[in-house]
Amino acid sequence: NCRGHGLCGKCVVEIEPLENVNPRTFFENLHKLEPHQKLGCRVKVYGDITVKAAIAD
Repeated sequence: NCRGHGLCGKCVVEIEPLENVNPRTFFENLHKLEPHQKLGCRVKVYGDITVKAAIAD
């Protein structure tokens, strides 16, 4: 694991609404996440959100 630096991509979560979290990061773009997905270790929350663990295929 990457110790919260956004490198490994193992902490992907699905978040709604995206308006209450920080904008997409370089590492989220690097991992080619879906628009509603964020790296749990790098997300900053600014309001109420719903979080689900993303299931790896």
